[in-house]
Amino acid sequence: SEFTRRLCENKTVIVLLDSKADQRDKYGRLLAYICLPDGTFLNERILAEGYGYAYLPYEHTHFDTYLELQNQALQSSAGLWKNATRKDLPQWLSKRRPELLRQPKN
Repeated sequence: SEFTRRLCENKTVIVLLDSKADQRDKYGRLLAYICLPDGTFLNERILAEGYGYAYLPYEHTHFDTYLELQNQALQSSAGLWKNATRKDLPQWLSKRRPELLRQPKN
């Protein structure tokens, strides 16, 4: 939350909707891309710096990019991935990506 607040608070952002995907999830939450004043996307910054998960239940225009950003953050142990264990993963992510954070077999 602090990361997001620092990037967005008291700044004008642009909210973009995906014309090729659902604009709301099954709970009615708006699914959008947030463009920051410097032209970068908040969504991508959150994933790249390891402060969130790529939400995999919904296909969208940037699905592959978000998955790759999450994988890069995982590989570099960025943010929440630094000390993450399987039990720390959201249940939906554990089900969708069961190979994440598995201990290597010796």
